[in-house]
Amino acid sequence: MSEQTVLAIARNAMLFYIHGDYRSAEKLFLEALHTQQQMYGDSSAAVAQSLSSLAALYMDMGRFSEAESLLKRSLAIRQQVLSSSDKLVVVSVNLLATLYRRQGDYGKAQALYKRTLDIEEQRFGSSHLNVASALTNLAAVHYQLGELKTALLLHGRAHSLYQDILGSKHPKVAECEHYMLLCQQNMG
Repeated sequence: MSEQTVLAIARNAMLFYIHGDYRSAEKLFLEALHTQQQMYGDSSAAVAQSLSSLAALYMDMGRFSEAESLLKRSLAIRQQVLSSSDKLVVVSVNLLATLYRRQGDYGKAQALYKRTLDIEEQRFGSSHLNVASALTNLAAVHYQLGELKTALLLHGRAHSLYQDILGSKHPKVAECEHYMLLCQQNMG
């Protein structure tokens, strides 16, 4: 099977996934993964991407333990074949953090979201949309942990970045204002 055919299979899997046909998506993601493993071995960037895509599907299906295993494998591969600050490493770290957050394992999620923030600040400096997004994710975990002052500070930093970069009328600015208000209300 050619590389183009495998990519077409993966694209079709993503289309099924987006449209909510998880069964068809899973079948095609698995086909793409197995074919890529045969073509490139178990430790290629293509295999890492397929593992990550399948994990995202499993997260949405509530199959968290399977998703966790796949995300850990994907992250390990990406850390092996890419630099530690590569955007795909960040994607893997962030997806794993999101998985832990959805499972209520806020300690693990917090550590990984902090790692994402550190990498994004290293890559882009402190004034970038990716940094604002990482701040928002980290703030949400602090909020869940009841660490409202820290959550408020992080949302405030994200708010400033979104306002400076996107303008005061952007929905991300309003979203941050909403979360800041929630923090303030719950602080008493």
